[in-house]
Amino acid sequence: MKKITLLLLLLFFIKTHAQGNSVLNAEQFCSGGGELVFSNVTGAPNATSVGCLGSIPNGSYYNIEIDRPGDLVFTITQTALNGTPIDVDFVAWGPFADLAVADASINLVPCTPTDCPSNSVDPTFYPYATDFITDCSFSGAPVENLSINGAVAGDIYVVLITNFADLAGNISIEQTVGTGSTSCSGIPVCGTGFYDNGGEIDNYLNGEVNNTTTIFPDVASGVVTVTFNSFDLADAGDTLAVYDGDTATTLIGTYTGTTIPASFTSTDPSGALTFVFNSNASGAGVGWDADVTCTEPPPTPICGTTIVEVLVETILIMNLT
Repeated sequence: MKKITLLLLLLFFIKTHAQGNSVLNAEQFCSGGGELVFSNVTGAPNATSVGCLGSIPNGSYYNIEIDRPGDLVFTITQTALNGTPIDVDFVAWGPFADLAVADASINLVPCTPTDCPSNSVDPTFYPYATDFITDCSFSGAPVENLSINGAVAGDIYVVLITNFADLAGNISIEQTVGTGSTSCSGIPVCGTGFYDNGGEIDNYLNGEVNNTTTIFPDVASGVVTVTFNSFDLADAGDTLAVYDGDTATTLIGTYTGTTIPASFTSTDPSGALTFVFNSNASGAGVGWDADVTCTEPPPTPICGTTIVEVLVETILIMNLT
C-alpha cells in the first residue's frame, strides 16, 4: 500500500531550498501567463497526516494571491532530474486575508470530524470549510489538478506540495483553466523587473539580514538572465551577493557601491539565480532596478522527426587569365 514505509523512518534531515518550509514562509506563486518551475525538496521525511494526505514528506509551501476574481484550475506536476514523472500530492487551504491569518487558521492534522477524500476519488467534496481546505489530492499520480472556485480579489491561498519519492527534481505549477488570475506583484519572474525591497520608487530598508530572492526559469531546463539597469548601494555596509543556482552556495560575486554589475546568466542545472541582500542600520540608498529574462531550451528530438544540418560553404572563384 502506498506510503506505509514512511512510518518506519525515524531520522529527519532538512535540505533548504527557495520554497517555503512553513505557512508563514510560503513562497509566493503567480501564474504569470505561463508555467513556473521550482526545484523540489528532498531528505525531509514527515509521517504527519494532514487533510487528505497520509503523510507530508519533503513539503514545499506556496501562497497564491488572487488578482482577478473567478474560478482557477492549476496543473501541478513533478519530475525527477532525468525527466521521469514522480508522484506529487498536495493540500490547499483558503481563503485568508493574509499569511498571518492563514498561519493561525491552518492545522497540520487530519480532517475532523469528517475524513477528507482525495479529489480524484470525490471531485465534489471540496471545499471543506471546517478545516479551511480548498482542495486536496493523495494518489500515486505525477500530475494533479488544484481547483479554486469563486476566488475573490485579494484572497490568499496556501498550498503544500509533497515529494513522496524523495527524488531530486522539479515541481511545475501552471494555471490551465479559469477566468480568475493570480497577482505577480513583487515577484521577479521571467519578463518582469527585479527590485530591492523598496520597490521601483522607494529606497531600500535598513537592517536587512540575508534577504534572499531566488529567480527560477518559467519552464524546465530554461535559463534565467538578470540585467541591471541601475544600482545604488551607497553605504559600504550594504551588499548584494549573487549565486549561481537555486541556493546560496555557488557565489558569483558580492556587490556594493554605485557601479552597475554585469548581466548574470545561470549555468546551474536549475537554471536559477539567487540573490542575498544585506543592509546595515544606516545610510540606505536607492537600490537597484533589473530586468529578468529567460531562455527556453531547444526542442528535444523525438522518434519520427528528422534533424537536418545545413552546411554553408563559401566558394572563391578566381578568374585565371
